[in-house]
Amino acid sequence: MDARGAWLEQNLLRNRFSVLIGRYDLNSEFYRLHAADLFLNASFGIGPEFSQSGKGGPSVFPNTSLGARFAVKPFEGLVLRAAVLDGVPVERANGWDAFAKGDGVLIVNEAALLYRPPSDGQQPRLPHRFLLGLEAQLPPYDAKLAVGVWHYTASFPDLSREHGDGTPVMHHGSTGAYVIGDAIVYRDDGGRHIRVFGQLGIGDPRVNRFGLYTGGGVDLVGVVPGRAKDEIGFGVAAAHNGDEFIRQQRKMGQPVERSEVTIELAYCAPITSWLNIQPDLQYVLKPNTDPRVPNALIG
Repeated sequence: MDARGAWLEQNLLRNRFSVLIGRYDLNSEFYRLHAADLFLNASFGIGPEFSQSGKGGPSVFPNTSLGARFAVKPFEGLVLRAAVLDGVPVERANGWDAFAKGDGVLIVNEAALLYRPPSDGQQPRLPHRFLLGLEAQLPPYDAKLAVGVWHYTASFPDLSREHGDGTPVMHHGSTGAYVIGDAIVYRDDGGRHIRVFGQLGIGDPRVNRFGLYTGGGVDLVGVVPGRAKDEIGFGVAAAHNGDEFIRQQRKMGQPVERSEVTIELAYCAPITSWLNIQPDLQYVLKPNTDPRVPNALIG
């Protein structure tokens, strides 16, 4: 059995508090936007300033870690989450391991504001256990704004600074933050709607390649005649190298650009309840921030 996601969750205090323990995909709740789900580029799911952090990346499927997640809903429309996880995913080059010496832990906190329109009274009242956490069955939100902070407790080598003997300067801990949001800005009586989204992530440029990520886009639902559930999306994702990485590359004589930018056009057509057709086109400017690599068209 390949249990890359195995956890137990319990809601308490009439759905105001949720506890989850196990092997957990952080991106199932943190750093997540409905509007970005349409796109295939991984940066729209979780920014590279976070996804390429730490010693093996954060706990994101399929490379997940063991730990615990706590969620609190102090009032309707506000969810506070915190997770404490092994600082390194359990699948490693030398086999399965967890909380090994030097791993440290990854701590992530997020505050999310969500708006859902008032119920029309036709929806059945959900049991409390379905109102918070991974098993929640709430209707989709119309707008969301989330702010998150992450921190690794392990030690990491500086990308470019060295001691006199040539060993890298070590930093205890690595921290970053993000702000994400999406909202429906237009909806008509026929169900057609337009949703926009934006993402801003700040990494730790001392020890991680990407010091900044910016992304955003727009989704259009139901705009194709006769296809009420089809989605069309246009998004732009930009990963920006930090100063230390650029200094490292130039010290090694490697040419490097500041940013890689990906422009994505996505389309999703539901055919049945279990089958979608999803053509996708991406154009990458300055791939891998290497000026020697030509721009790439991916489809």
